[in-house]
Amino acid sequence: MIKIDAGSKLERKISRRVFYAYLETDDIVEFNKKISELSNELKLDEGHLKRLRDVYYRNYASRLERSKHDGKAAMYSNKTPEYILFCDELFQLPENERLEYASNVRYSSFYVKEFLNKYKQKNGKYSSLVDDFYNKYSIYVQKRNKSVLDDKKDLSFYEACSFYEDLIDLGFYNVQDYLQYVADPKDVKKIESKCVTYRKRISEFNTELMDQYVIDMEKNREKTYYFTKKNIDSFMDRVKNTIQGFDNVDIIDYYMTIGMPLNSFKKLCKGYVDISMFNIVFDSYFKMEQGIVDDPKIDCEYVFNGESVSLNDKTKVLNFLYQYNIPYVYFNVALKKYYEGDLSQYIDFEKQKSLSNK
Repeated sequence: MIKIDAGSKLERKISRRVFYAYLETDDIVEFNKKISELSNELKLDEGHLKRLRDVYYRNYASRLERSKHDGKAAMYSNKTPEYILFCDELFQLPENERLEYASNVRYSSFYVKEFLNKYKQKNGKYSSLVDDFYNKYSIYVQKRNKSVLDDKKDLSFYEACSFYEDLIDLGFYNVQDYLQYVADPKDVKKIESKCVTYRKRISEFNTELMDQYVIDMEKNREKTYYFTKKNIDSFMDRVKNTIQGFDNVDIIDYYMTIGMPLNSFKKLCKGYVDISMFNIVFDSYFKMEQGIVDDPKIDCEYVFNGESVSLNDKTKVLNFLYQYNIPYVYFNVALKKYYEGDLSQYIDFEKQKSLSNK
């Protein structure tokens, strides 16, 4: 029986395999079959393996991986896969109405083509009609895109549309979070300014299209909220208990549970959750995150209860922040938590109590 330690390379490796098994299968039945195969291969309990998917999502996944996961989770929430519902409805229409239907649905042309391909691979009820329609639809999309460019004679419109379509297809629900993932940090402010021009350009040419992008981003926010709702509710309970004196939740607990910048969390919860108590506990942290954050100066002396913290231990804490994408501004908070032994609930630090230079 393999022993998997929390935070170890082995945990990351196996949890990644489980996570990608989830992304690469088309339904729960296939996923369960894949888990069964992994269970036989690794001699690990199937239930334990399934839990590792959440471990990878919470501790190791990039934003793009999380976005793909959220989309898959939304699809799995339906008893019938979304691509089957779409294609069945499409091919039940008269032939002369199908192109108009496919062009007016909420899915981008990329997703329509992906749905058609999956439908054919899974031998859907009308799969014999897929090839002919796929060819007609591809020609239609090419003409439509060319028509937009020809009519507007402005490539900036196409660039602006591509920007918003990419943002939406990746599962983001606001420009700032998207740029934090795809842009070089030094270019974020410049591109944010450019996005104002993008939005204005689209609105000038096609107000309805910009309205649709806003609706699509809001749908992404709704999906993200409902996927993370369980964690949010649980954390809000801890915040309430902290105010009442029964808990002592801090910013490190927040990042290990929620895993997103505080401003992003406020935007995510707007209209869904009352965060007034959250603001009471975390108001000072909002101000810290809005400032310019330099790398922690680990060569400085830090003392807890009269003991100097060793360079080795300071490096461990710095690596912890980096690994879990926690802002460096919280280095002192994490160091204190490490010293008090409270980081052991998240990661197994060797000899956590041996902090002093001796």
